[in-house]
Amino acid sequence: MISLRVLLGLILSVVLAVPLWSFQLPEWVMRMTGEKQMAEVENPPGRIEKCSYQNRDTFYISSGCCDQYGYLYDEDQAVICAPDGGRNGQGDGKCPDYYTARKDCVTIWQDARTWAPKDQ
Repeated sequence: MISLRVLLGLILSVVLAVPLWSFQLPEWVMRMTGEKQMAEVENPPGRIEKCSYQNRDTFYISSGCCDQYGYLYDEDQAVICAPDGGRNGQGDGKCPDYYTARKDCVTIWQDARTWAPKDQ
């Protein structure tokens, strides 16, 4: 009998179009992916990426719109920095080299839903 964990991994790999068996995702990343998929559509579309930054695995989770920070986390879900967003769109200034220094990025999840403004 197939275990529930294996079954969920197979389902997520098909849904996310990422071969999850090529690397291990922390449980909190899998949970966050599900939460973002169940939330309202963001503009620009939400995404979660795994990258190597400063010789460690990191996870970037985008925010909705405008002045909201997109956060970069380590494997233990500790916030490293906000590489983008905020009033000037440049993040919190703690990792200004993130977009030029990151390596081996893989999109874990990208929202494929279409955003539409709500009726006012």
